[in-house]
Amino acid sequence: MCGISGTIVNKQYNSGVKVNPDELSILIQNIKNGKADIDQLLEKAWEYKSNVNFIRYVNSKAERDSVTNIANKILELANHYLSSAKKIDKRSSPQLFVKKYEEYEKLLDCNWFLSHEVKNWYNDITDLVNCNISELDDHSIIFFKSLLVIINSIDNRLEIRGRDSFGISIQLIMEDDKRLDHLIPDGQVDKDKCFIENVNKNQIITLIFKTANRIGSLGDNAEVIKKEIKSNQILSKIVSEGIYKTATIVAHTRWASVGKINIPNCHPIDNTGQDGSKDFPLVLSCMNGDIYNYKSIIQEKEKELNYKFNDDFSTDCQALPISLTNIDFKSEAFTHIINQNQGSYAIALQSSMHPGEIHLVKKGKQGLYVGISYDQIMFASDVYGLIESCRYFISIGTEQTLCLSDQISPLNNNFSLTINTTDNNDDIIINKKHLKTTNITTR
Repeated sequence: MCGISGTIVNKQYNSGVKVNPDELSILIQNIKNGKADIDQLLEKAWEYKSNVNFIRYVNSKAERDSVTNIANKILELANHYLSSAKKIDKRSSPQLFVKKYEEYEKLLDCNWFLSHEVKNWYNDITDLVNCNISELDDHSIIFFKSLLVIINSIDNRLEIRGRDSFGISIQLIMEDDKRLDHLIPDGQVDKDKCFIENVNKNQIITLIFKTANRIGSLGDNAEVIKKEIKSNQILSKIVSEGIYKTATIVAHTRWASVGKINIPNCHPIDNTGQDGSKDFPLVLSCMNGDIYNYKSIIQEKEKELNYKFNDDFSTDCQALPISLTNIDFKSEAFTHIINQNQGSYAIALQSSMHPGEIHLVKKGKQGLYVGISYDQIMFASDVYGLIESCRYFISIGTEQTLCLSDQISPLNNNFSLTINTTDNNDDIIINKKHLKTTNITTR
């Protein structure tokens, strides 16, 4: 199996829910006094991971110290609950024991969010950027936080599904196409890693980072990707100067079933021509699963266009960007092409014809889930890939497609998501009442 995850981040980011450290301290005291329950603290701890609070955490040492102190108090409270649970006679009061132990576990989660997850975001951003973290604007902080959430969802979680390669694509809609010359010295672009396009009056830059290694340990590939991102001056300038509007981020870890283990076969796979030439609007695909008739699909499209696509690839995933070249993803032609694919798969698609969107497709048994938090919407091929950021999720069923865009609001009372079925084109409306709650965390 493989692993996929992705998200969308805007320069005008979602703030999420504002939580001050004092609110957490008051809740802890109220729990001790029997005036509040642990579920309230757990909810606040989840909310504290919102963007608005993380920006404060980054910019204030006093806040970081306060959160560390609160995390320690929560751990003390957790140990008290554990001691109480051990004193309960499990035979005579099994339900009371289970309740007390579950509360202990929830307190450990609260501690973990504050002492590890938020702290690790801070430390990892510090390692990822080429400046002091205190020099970053708020939108830059949230961009790198969102990027790290996707890298982390692959690293040591989804990567256990397969780790012979790791790829990530970042497609950015630019604010001002007149300001691009200074981004690329002497106009030089690595054609395999950077694509600059002007499609439908949108100036788009797509950056691709890949690594492949037949032998290695969990986490090795993520470290390579992070180093490549840190050394990429184009991305650094775009984010620091704030000259983008929206970015879509999709990552993939591969366990090869079709094609050699090498950089070209590392997803995302694109629709470039021979020698990497770009003659059509860019389409990128990441896939978990198999397409059995991929060779005939590629041959038919090449015949239709009288064009030869890049033959450096030897993976069945290549059938997707090729067959969807010049195709409107919101048309009947898109559904028709998807229905021609024989196999079982979960797919994530990016296209410069649909910037600011990630199109998801599922057919068969592969997992595909959408995670919803207070400030972010993301997706992953397993719930484990969502849990650092998202407490709530939905499962995408077979023969279903979904378009994630920056127009979809994160968790609130007006939350709504539309899923389309490829077999009969019916729409399924998802709202807040349909969301499931995960009981697992990265701890």
